Amino acid sequence: MKETGVLMIDEMRDKAIADLKTQTRRVIMPQPSVLALGVLESAYSADRKDWQFYTTMHGDIQEAVSPWIKCPYGRQGDRLYLKEDVCLTKKRIGGKLCIIANYRFGYEDTGFRQYKWENLDKATRRKLSKKKTWGRWTSKLLMYKFLARVWFDITGVKVERLQEISEKDSMAEGIQAFQVGYPRSTGEPFEGYVTEYGVTNWIPSNEPTAIRAYRRLWDSVNADRGYGWDKNPWVWAITFKRLRDIL
Repeated sequence: MKETGVLMIDEMRDKAIADLKTQTRRVIMPQPSVLALGVLESAYSADRKDWQFYTTMHGDIQEAVSPWIKCPYGRQGDRLYLKEDVCLTKKRIGGKLCIIANYRFGYEDTGFRQYKWENLDKATRRKLSKKKTWGRWTSKLLMYKFLARVWFDITGVKVERLQEISEKDSMAEGIQAFQVGYPRSTGEPFEGYVTEYGVTNWIPSNEPTAIRAYRRLWDSVNADRGYGWDKNPWVWAITFKRLRDIL
């Protein structure tokens, strides 16, 4: 079983923990390039459990434009864990060396855990023996896997263009909807989709509001990286559920 650490902005982290976010989209790196005429499409091999990009013209396959690739985050049955900022210190408790972990946000343990040194695997102990930042906050990018508190089981993976996302999938990405009883001249209610960081769309309820809100969410994280909504990048669309009995 593959176990992969993932990063989430704070608002999406909270939604994933509350089971209000059950999907995540990640840019495929590198992006496939089209060197021949035709439409770029993707194919999945159930035997290989890999994907490949190819071009078609008038429904006929022209040529493959990428090798077979695996999703770097895993496949159905694998697991994701949430990477967090953490501050580590060492302390002897009952004569045994322990690692004290303080996390920036409270979870089921209010942001504090301790781990016995003797219970850590040899590879982790070797890494910790070389650590020079004890007592200082460490970026979530560098978090050790044994410190993971929040785990997710991957229930599905697919490849698609970003703009292919549906209303249902936009809401599975953490976009929430609420009805507002504000009558228009037509008497129709408005429907607003909002993310916790304040992106709100007020438009008639018969328009695709969740997708618009998700577009803003996506751009707030990815536009500066060169993968904005307007670029319509190919993405890994990963569905997951939070595990509650991993520890």
